Amino acid sequence: MSEYNDNRSLEEEIDLGKEKLLLMGRLLAGIAHEINTPLGALNASIQSLSESYLSCMEALPQSLDVKDQDLAVILFDLIREASAFNKTLSTREIRAKRKEMTLQLAKYNEMYAASWADQFVDVGFTEGIDAFGQLFSHPKSPELIHTALSIIKQAKTIDNIILAVDKIKNITGAIKSFSRNDKEDEKQTIDLRDNIETVLILYKSKLKQGIITEKDYTSQPVFFKCNASEIMQVWTNLIHNGIHAMNGVGTLSIAVNTTQEHIIVSIQDSGTGIPDDIQQKIFEPYFTTKPQGEGTGLGLDIVKNIVEKYSGSITFETSSEGTKFIIQFPNHQQV
Repeated sequence: MSEYNDNRSLEEEIDLGKEKLLLMGRLLAGIAHEINTPLGALNASIQSLSESYLSCMEALPQSLDVKDQDLAVILFDLIREASAFNKTLSTREIRAKRKEMTLQLAKYNEMYAASWADQFVDVGFTEGIDAFGQLFSHPKSPELIHTALSIIKQAKTIDNIILAVDKIKNITGAIKSFSRNDKEDEKQTIDLRDNIETVLILYKSKLKQGIITEKDYTSQPVFFKCNASEIMQVWTNLIHNGIHAMNGVGTLSIAVNTTQEHIIVSIQDSGTGIPDDIQQKIFEPYFTTKPQGEGTGLGLDIVKNIVEKYSGSITFETSSEGTKFIIQFPNHQQV
């Protein structure tokens, strides 16, 4: 029988299993997308690194054949600063920076100014370019700047590979956490913030399409003794419902806080709210507002049973501006 309610019928157990399978199917689709994206980035980055490296090595001897050692120092300063500089810009800011840098660089070399501006903006270096004016006005500036940009691109590519690998690690770690077949009596002490983050990683492909995620977590770990996979089902159902309520566009706000008496988690969407005539029914088994085939109406029933199993409570606040679910657990379970 069910681990949540020993009075469930066999038919209810089957429907509960279907609900879990539907939920897992949606998650796996997102997981596949999330894994393919960084793998594609890895492949492109490795190829770019190889081409840039060969180009750099071919040009390096000729580019550094200068008598002025101070110039070599400036060259490597440019490489170091540009490699470390990383500022995310909007499309409008990128256009403005290209125009601004073209004008700056034209003071030193009008022929190459636009090309250099494009390339430096592409690698994310958009500030302090005048400090390297001696390089841009040097007779061998085309070779010097080509070498600098080749090395900078290598450094940026390596950073991209590291980020992509870390992303894959996060995703695979989340898959392992979610798919663990914990037995009911296998409880461990977890940080609820990490437990929620695992679900957000799995839903990242859906969230990034049009949903802004706002998080307000307490700075201290929120330790909780539980079956981690079970508690993860709570956040999974509520986050999925929030995405559905917003039709994939809006703001999802998640807060994790503690008081002396309670651990409090809230998940809020910016959807249109729950109509008055169904607010009393949303925790009832089999009640759903989703189209036929998209859910059995057991999601919030499952959530309620899990929360109450750990002596907690779940309530909600709703209006035309959205719905907030509030989960409270007794704070004596915090370690």
